[in-house]
Amino acid sequence: MREAGLPGELAVWGDVLWDGPVLPGRPRAEEIVARARWFAGPGGDPGPLVAMQDAWDAGLARAADHDEVVIWLEHDLHDQCLLLHHLDHFSRLPHPRVSLICIGEFPGIEPFHGLGQLTGHQLASLFPHRAPITPAQLALGREGWAALREPAPTAIAELLERDTRPLPFLAGALRRLLEEYPAPASGLGRTEATALAALADGPASPESLFRALQRQEERVFLGDLGFARILEALAAGDEPLLTLAPGTATITERGRAALAGAFDRAALPTLDRWLGGVHLQGPAVRWRWDPVRARLLG
Repeated sequence: MREAGLPGELAVWGDVLWDGPVLPGRPRAEEIVARARWFAGPGGDPGPLVAMQDAWDAGLARAADHDEVVIWLEHDLHDQCLLLHHLDHFSRLPHPRVSLICIGEFPGIEPFHGLGQLTGHQLASLFPHRAPITPAQLALGREGWAALREPAPTAIAELLERDTRPLPFLAGALRRLLEEYPAPASGLGRTEATALAALADGPASPESLFRALQRQEERVFLGDLGFARILEALAAGDEPLLTLAPGTATITERGRAALAGAFDRAALPTLDRWLGGVHLQGPAVRWRWDPVRARLLG
């Protein structure tokens, strides 16, 4: 972005809003600390994460000091959650001029995963095509942000039944979030099932698993650290679905049973995952996603 030579101040805001605890109705400082502790993990230091989020929030707050705000995002789940957050923010703290650059493709870049693939010159070419945020987009963003933070995924499912055309990439992103919910028989979300399926033919490195996962994503959204957390969760407890050794992951018989639908991973007490405002905890998980019928169950 700096190489693009565009005017103004660059402010980064990159929280992983579909993952980790969100606490609607609680003080922002409390939510920041809760999320930092979650991502730092047991024994980790949440301090640097708190400082990073505080810096992001400070940058967003400085938007009022500028003549125009330009939001740069792409089509995947991670960025669409950011878009909902930012639209909600600017619907509550109106700014006279907020514009959006949000793309799902770029000429000559195939496959297109995101803005990070573009050079400064290519990014600069997008700037003249920024579009003013519309009232319909603000309204949908506010509604979508509220749905993402609900303690039940029904609000997201209901939103997907309605007209989301003002934000053309939103519906696909939210459906991808629902695919992370446990499947009815196996209790595996899409990322978990993809990882275990890649191990069915033999052990593999976490790096190769991650690359295999990315090749199967319609819109790449998951980072390597987030993927590592998913692998660690599958390897936890007395009935792990895979084992981890330095540089190697190996599926267990319990993992093979889950892949075959003969064991419910969501029945294990080791399941402890946040998807937006929904806290999934084993051994009793109400919400499931049926990948065959593409339907939320619960």
